[in-house]
Amino acid sequence: MEEADSIFDEPTTDHEAALERLREQVERAASAIEALRNENEALRERVEELEAALDERPAVGEGETVIAFDESPEALRDQVRTFIEAIDGHLAEQDNSEQNDR
Repeated sequence: MEEADSIFDEPTTDHEAALERLREQVERAASAIEALRNENEALRERVEELEAALDERPAVGEGETVIAFDESPEALRDQVRTFIEAIDGHLAEQDNSEQNDR
Protein backbone atom coordinates (compact mmCIF):
# COMPACT_ATOMS: atom_id res chain seq x y z
CA MET A 1 0.00 0.00 0.00
CA GLU A 2 2.98 2.27 0.50
CA GLU A 3 3.60 2.22 -3.23
CA ALA A 4 0.12 3.67 -3.92
CA ASP A 5 0.68 6.45 -1.39
CA SER A 6 3.97 7.44 -3.01
CA ILE A 7 2.24 8.09 -6.36
CA PHE A 8 0.23 10.88 -4.78
CA ASP A 9 2.90 12.15 -2.42
CA GLU A 10 5.45 13.03 -5.08
CA PRO A 11 4.25 14.89 -8.17
CA THR A 12 5.70 13.47 -11.32
CA THR A 13 6.65 15.31 -14.47
CA ASP A 14 3.44 14.05 -16.09
CA HIS A 15 1.36 15.49 -13.24
CA GLU A 16 3.20 18.79 -13.42
CA ALA A 17 2.68 18.99 -17.18
CA ALA A 18 -1.01 18.19 -16.79
CA LEU A 19 -1.32 20.79 -14.06
CA GLU A 20 0.41 23.38 -16.26
CA ARG A 21 -1.93 22.61 -19.16
CA LEU A 22 -4.90 22.97 -16.82
CA ARG A 23 -3.59 26.33 -15.57
CA GLU A 24 -3.20 27.54 -19.17
CA GLN A 25 -6.75 26.45 -19.99
CA VAL A 26 -8.08 28.23 -16.91
CA GLU A 27 -6.17 31.40 -17.88
CA ARG A 28 -7.56 31.27 -21.42
CA ALA A 29 -11.06 30.72 -20.07
CA ALA A 30 -10.65 33.63 -17.64
CA SER A 31 -9.44 35.87 -20.47
CA ALA A 32 -12.37 34.85 -22.65
CA ILE A 33 -14.79 35.52 -19.81
CA GLU A 34 -13.28 38.98 -19.27
CA ALA A 35 -13.54 39.78 -22.99
CA LEU A 36 -17.17 38.64 -23.00
CA ARG A 37 -17.92 40.77 -19.95
CA ASN A 38 -16.42 43.80 -21.68
CA GLU A 39 -18.40 43.12 -24.84
CA ASN A 40 -21.55 42.61 -22.79
CA GLU A 41 -21.03 45.96 -21.05
CA ALA A 42 -20.49 47.72 -24.40
CA LEU A 43 -23.65 46.12 -25.78
CA ARG A 44 -25.60 47.08 -22.66
CA GLU A 45 -24.49 50.70 -23.09
CA ARG A 46 -25.47 50.64 -26.78
CA VAL A 47 -28.92 49.25 -25.92
CA GLU A 48 -29.37 52.05 -23.38
CA GLU A 49 -28.40 54.63 -26.02
CA LEU A 50 -30.86 53.16 -28.52
CA GLU A 51 -33.64 53.01 -25.94
CA ALA A 52 -33.01 56.66 -25.00
CA ALA A 53 -33.13 57.66 -28.67
CA LEU A 54 -36.34 55.69 -29.08
CA ASP A 55 -37.87 57.45 -26.09
CA GLU A 56 -37.12 60.81 -27.73
CA ARG A 57 -39.08 59.93 -30.86
CA PRO A 58 -42.70 61.05 -31.06
CA ALA A 59 -45.42 58.57 -30.28
CA VAL A 60 -47.01 57.09 -33.37
CA GLY A 61 -50.62 55.98 -33.45
CA GLU A 62 -51.91 52.95 -35.31
CA GLY A 63 -51.91 53.51 -39.05
CA GLU A 64 -49.64 56.55 -38.76
CA THR A 65 -46.19 56.94 -40.23
CA VAL A 66 -43.39 59.15 -39.00
CA ILE A 67 -40.86 60.43 -41.48
CA ALA A 68 -37.54 61.76 -40.20
CA PHE A 69 -35.20 63.90 -42.29
CA ASP A 70 -31.55 64.70 -41.79
CA GLU A 71 -32.01 68.24 -43.13
CA SER A 72 -33.24 71.13 -41.03
CA PRO A 73 -36.88 72.18 -41.47
CA GLU A 74 -35.75 75.38 -43.22
CA ALA A 75 -33.62 73.44 -45.71
CA LEU A 76 -36.58 71.17 -46.44
CA ARG A 77 -38.84 74.19 -46.97
CA ASP A 78 -36.34 75.66 -49.44
CA GLN A 79 -36.13 72.37 -51.29
CA VAL A 80 -39.93 72.06 -51.48
CA ARG A 81 -40.20 75.68 -52.71
CA THR A 82 -37.67 74.89 -55.44
CA PHE A 83 -39.69 71.84 -56.51
CA ILE A 84 -42.93 73.83 -56.54
CA GLU A 85 -41.32 76.55 -58.64
CA ALA A 86 -40.03 73.95 -61.11
CA ILE A 87 -43.45 72.30 -61.35
CA ASP A 88 -45.17 75.68 -61.76
CA GLY A 89 -42.70 76.57 -64.52
CA HIS A 90 -43.32 73.27 -66.27
CA LEU A 91 -47.11 73.68 -66.02
CA ALA A 92 -46.88 77.23 -67.34
CA GLU A 93 -44.86 76.02 -70.33
CA GLN A 94 -47.46 73.32 -70.97
CA ASP A 95 -50.29 75.88 -70.83
CA ASN A 96 -48.45 78.19 -73.26
CA SER A 97 -47.79 75.28 -75.60
CA GLU A 98 -51.44 74.23 -75.56
CA GLN A 99 -52.61 77.82 -76.20
CA ASN A 100 -50.22 78.18 -79.15
CA ASP A 101 -51.52 74.91 -80.61
CA ARG A 102 -55.07 76.31 -80.73
